[in-house]
Amino acid sequence: MLLNKIQELKKNPQLFLRKVNWKLGHAIDDFIRTSLWRIDSCEIVNQKEIRLIGLKRSGNHAIMNWIIKQSKGSITCINDVPIFKNPFRHRHEYISYEFPDNRVPQNLSIGIQKESKGNWSQKDYLIYSYEDHSLPKITHNKYELKHDLYVGKSLKRYDVLILRDPFNLLASRFKSNFYSTKDYRKEFVELWLEYAKEFIGETNYLKENKVCINYNHWFFDSDYRKDIFKSLDLDVLDIGLGNVSFMGGGSSFDKLEYANSADSMKVLNRWEKYLKNQKYLKELSNQDVLEYSEKIFGKIPGTEILYN
Repeated sequence: MLLNKIQELKKNPQLFLRKVNWKLGHAIDDFIRTSLWRIDSCEIVNQKEIRLIGLKRSGNHAIMNWIIKQSKGSITCINDVPIFKNPFRHRHEYISYEFPDNRVPQNLSIGIQKESKGNWSQKDYLIYSYEDHSLPKITHNKYELKHDLYVGKSLKRYDVLILRDPFNLLASRFKSNFYSTKDYRKEFVELWLEYAKEFIGETNYLKENKVCINYNHWFFDSDYRKDIFKSLDLDVLDIGLGNVSFMGGGSSFDKLEYANSADSMKVLNRWEKYLKNQKYLKELSNQDVLEYSEKIFGKIPGTEILYN
C-alpha cells in the first residue's frame, strides 16, 4: 500500500496532493455533518435506490443502461463506486480527474458537488454500481451507518446482484487485459464463488430487496426480463436491450460494433477463443466454480471439454 502511494506521488504529485486534501476535507465534513445531523429529521429524497453489484465484464453497464431505459422521471446514475465512499463525492472527484487543470465545466460540477455535501435534489431513481468488490465490504456498517448522510433517505432500496457464467466472463476479462496483473488472477475465483453463493442463497449479505440477475438468461429471455421488472416495480417496457453502454468501452470483444444491436452479439461463445490459453484453463480448473456454474447456468453447450 505504501509503495503504491509513493509511486502515485512520483507519477503525478499535483493530483496526489489534491487527493490528500480531498480526503482530509471529507473527514472534516463528515465529522461536522454527523454532529449536526439527526436521522429522524431526514426527508425522503430518493423514491427508489438501486444498488447494482457485479464483477467487471458481467454486463453491469448493459443492465444499468437497460434499467435506466425502463425508468421514468428524474434519474441520477453513478458508475463504479469505491467501497466505503460517498457515491456523489466519487462522481465529483472523477469529473475533476477528467479536467485536472481545474477547468471543470460548471454544468458537470456544481450539481454533483452540492449533492456530495448533502444538498440533495429530489429523485425518482438513484442508481449506482459496485464492481469487483467483496460483498461483506460492500454491505459493511462502515458505509451503512453513513448511508443517509451520503445519499439521502430512500423510500425503497434494492440490491441487484448480477452474475455471468464463469467461462464467458473470464474470457471477456482476458480480452480486456484484466489479467496483466496478478491481483485480478488471484481474486477472480474467490469473488465469483462469493457472488455465486449469494446468488443461490447460501449467504445473505444483500438485504435491501435483493434481486438476482442471471446475465445469460437476461440477455436472451424476454419473459425472464419481465420477471425482473416486477421485482424492481418497473413498468414492463423491455426497451434498451439493443444498446451497448459506452461505459467501460463497450463489449470486450466487439467494442461498440453492436452499439444499436447488442442482442446480436454471441455472448455465450466467448470462451471458445481461449481453449488453448493455459492461464485461462487453469483458472477454470477449480471444481467449486464448475459445480456452482452448473447449478446456476446449467451445462453451457460445448463447455464439457473444460470439465475434464
